[in-house]
Order: sequence, then structure tokens, then C-alpha cells
Amino acid sequence: DIKMADKQRKYKSLTPAEQRQQDKWSQKKLVGYVGTCAMSYKPHHQAGYEGYMCLGGAHLVTHALLAEGKGGYYKVDLQRTSGSLQSGYNPAWLGPLY
Repeated sequence: DIKMADKQRKYKSLTPAEQRQQDKWSQKKLVGYVGTCAMSYKPHHQAGYEGYMCLGGAHLVTHALLAEGKGGYYKVDLQRTSGSLQSGYNPAWLGPLY
């Protein structure tokens, strides 16, 4: 787990095969992140956000937070967020929350 956590911090520099391996490891770890999505949307790797976002777009676990292993995540601050997932989504994040 320590080796995989260290690789998670370097996600962008990994080969596509290594990224797929990290994604599998991450999905197992993300199951334990209670509270990251009240709607139980599955997290997926989200380019441009350096981590995994729930399919609803309201919760984000960065590579660094996942590697840290403490269950931290970011939540969208709806009062400061503009756009939608379909057009020009510009989220303002709260956190990290634990």
C-alpha cells in the first residue's frame, strides 16, 4: 500500500498501464471514504482535477489526499460555484474535509 500511495502522488507521470493499475487500487481505497458522496455516485478519474470526482461532480478526492490515507476529500461550495457539469463547470471547493 505504501508503494501504491507513493505512485498515486506521481499519477500524471505514470504510463497509461500504470495509471490503470493505480485506478484499480484507488477504487478499492475510495470505498472507505465515507461521506464523499451522499448520492453514492461512483468516483472516476477526472482529468484537470488531479484526482477522482464523483459522477455528480460535487466531491473530489485528490491524488495527494488519497495517498495520505486519512479519508480527506473536497466538497463543492454550491454558493460559490458557477456553471454546470454540462457547460463551463467552475466549482469552488471546500476542504479538505475529514
